[in-house]
Amino acid sequence: MLDRSWIKNLNPGDTVAPNGNRLAVVDRITPSGRIVIGDETYNPDGRMRGSSAWNHGWLMEATPEIVERIKGREIIDSARRAARRICDGKIEINPQQAQQLIGLVSGWSATQEATD
Repeated sequence: MLDRSWIKNLNPGDTVAPNGNRLAVVDRITPSGRIVIGDETYNPDGRMRGSSAWNHGWLMEATPEIVERIKGREIIDSARRAARRICDGKIEINPQQAQQLIGLVSGWSATQEATD
């Protein structure tokens, strides 16, 4: 079982990681101890209110490791979106930029790839 003792020390403005997959800021804590983040409400034990026993969310402490993992994934997702926009023609790149991308992705320069 995860240690959830950190939840009792939460304050509005603190950063948490709902389900460990994003960062969010605590908006308020009700007198009954419920934690409000945007339009989501969590019980004092960190379990999302209104969720079923089979499908529910939990608050996780925004530890340095979790924050690093989430931010790393956000950077990768941003790169994927940019690549998709390049492929869809929504972002124009010049040949030099294209060569740099090929070198980055494949580990080869564009000229080496053309000769292979």
